[in-house]
Amino acid sequence: MACAWIALSRFGPSDTGLHWMTPPVVSRSNTSYDESPMLFQYTTAVHWSFTQMTPGSMPVQPLNTPERVFNIICLILGLVFFTSVISSMSAKMTQLRIDAQEKGRALEQLDIFLKQKMVHPKVAVSVKKQVEERLGKKLPLTAKDVPALEVLSERKQKDLQVELRRRHLHSHQFFRVLSQVDKLTQEEICFCATS
Repeated sequence: MACAWIALSRFGPSDTGLHWMTPPVVSRSNTSYDESPMLFQYTTAVHWSFTQMTPGSMPVQPLNTPERVFNIICLILGLVFFTSVISSMSAKMTQLRIDAQEKGRALEQLDIFLKQKMVHPKVAVSVKKQVEERLGKKLPLTAKDVPALEVLSERKQKDLQVELRRRHLHSHQFFRVLSQVDKLTQEEICFCATS
């Protein structure tokens, strides 16, 4: 965006005869942005581009219609970008809060249960510790955790069961031979034994 802003000032048309690089860098100075070193021009353009994405401001302003149109487009894109970042962060924070509340509720229920059953404090502490550790771990998903799999036809469910268990089954010689001799029996074993 910064490079485009510089290019627009250098090579773009101007209906006012001015570009953003035309005015002096400081109000009582004779040096314009155009006469400044290239590094200063680039860092000024980068600063300008950041102010388009965030609620910041700076003295550089568009001074002709093409620059103003480009500025408006950048502001719209900045608004969309900034709001999507804020929205994403809010969603993550909300999810973290919900997860913490669920964990807190589970531990509170456990505490009530242990007190009601008058579990010895030493055992209660070790139980709570293990529950806290396990609640903190993310377990891999199982087929029961994925509701979308329920809409599969029985044929596709069997295919999926065989595929999910293929590596484990093929570690046993009997099932490796069975898969080559009678695939249907292997499918039925996978499907019936795990349903």
